[in-house]
Amino acid sequence: MSIAGYLMKEHAFINNYLDKVQMGVQMFYWGDRLPGLFFKRMVEFSDNFISLYHHVKEEEVLFPILFEKLSGRIDGEYQRFHEQHIQANECLSSIDKLSTELDQMDVRSSVEIYKLASMYISYLRSHMRQENQIYFPWIDRYFSKSIQEDILAEMRSEQEKLGKELLIKCKKGLSEMILMIEQKYNNRYQSVFGSLKNRNPGFGLI
Repeated sequence: MSIAGYLMKEHAFINNYLDKVQMGVQMFYWGDRLPGLFFKRMVEFSDNFISLYHHVKEEEVLFPILFEKLSGRIDGEYQRFHEQHIQANECLSSIDKLSTELDQMDVRSSVEIYKLASMYISYLRSHMRQENQIYFPWIDRYFSKSIQEDILAEMRSEQEKLGKELLIKCKKGLSEMILMIEQKYNNRYQSVFGSLKNRNPGFGLI
């Protein structure tokens, strides 16, 4: 498997998660109160899978090598790329704080958590789209097959350090998010979201 294929498979898993977040916050905005646990699971998935499992391979293994190879030609672009991480994490931190008071939340706070989640989704989707369309093609352009194999081996080594249990935990959390949506679902949103049945949140990662 290529580096791009390896990471884009994880992007598919993250996009599946973002689809569920988007469904949940839209329902929340329309008045179907999801439990605070939904947003807790949202934060846990981001902390465990996105930051710990996925980003470590990109930010600590691949991108330092890639941007060194490009020798400062895209410093401004990389700075904007890094700022997206900061902005997404700030949104997530605010959501985490608000979710602890969800049962007593007033209308203004409900709108705020919807706005924050929408911004978070937008930042992550833009971030991954930039990687898929711009950064990943550079890998084939600038790195030989043997160098790519070395980088991929280092990524897999980082993954093995975390253990398979982390990935299982992430899939379980995502499944719980789906269940919480289904419990509020009652066929009212099927025309908008389509069926949630028989969707595999693991995307073949485990």
